Amino acid sequence: MAIKKREAPSGAPDWIVTYGDMMSLLLCFFIMLAALANYDKQDKRLMTAIESIREALGTPGQVGWLPADEIDLNSLHQQLIEVVHLTNRNNRARADAEGLEGPDAAVRNIRDGVEFVVGGPVAFTRFSAELRPEAEPLLAGFAERVRGFRNKLEIRGHATREPLPADAPFSSDMALAFARGEAVRLKLIELGIAPERIRVSAAGAYEPLVRPAYGEGQLAQNRRVEIRVYDTCVEDFEDPEPRLDASGAEG
Repeated sequence: MAIKKREAPSGAPDWIVTYGDMMSLLLCFFIMLAALANYDKQDKRLMTAIESIREALGTPGQVGWLPADEIDLNSLHQQLIEVVHLTNRNNRARADAEGLEGPDAAVRNIRDGVEFVVGGPVAFTRFSAELRPEAEPLLAGFAERVRGFRNKLEIRGHATREPLPADAPFSSDMALAFARGEAVRLKLIELGIAPERIRVSAAGAYEPLVRPAYGEGQLAQNRRVEIRVYDTCVEDFEDPEPRLDASGAEG
């Protein structure tokens, strides 16, 4: 008895269509995960690609339908660079984030966060802790990017190695550096940053950006304030439970 061969149906089987759809959805899902991830080390091309995907999804940086209490530090790095260059285009301050000598504002990644540097003649005059008006657009742009989050900020003041004049209101370069940091702290609070997020420190003349510095142009770069945005949040330093005094009352 002859066996009659059955002809295979034309076209792909029904299950392959469902399988293909599932693979496509998984691919899109992992692309979204990569786009929204926070990378510790990355080059500018990768960050540009990630920001493009975020914008296409309607969530550029931390803005959109994904609320968060913590800042995406890598996204913040790019946003602060835009603040610096936007200010430069408006002729309010000179800015060059690529070099050490010459810029009045710069952004760089540090080990535990992002550092926003405001310095040079745009921020402070010689032996002064009073913020110049030219620095306000930079600080306003910075505050706009970090306002509403809970990450800790450190404002670190710096001074030059020049001897203070006899009539200076500061006892040392360390006191001058701290006063510069305090001036920036008060300005950020005025711009809407929560006071509990900010701490102030001073390095005096011990951490010059340009060394050796002889001319006024070089010395001016060491009159600066660094604003560091850390990965830690305010809640990391709060007691999980209220303390009780000897009488048992909260204190």
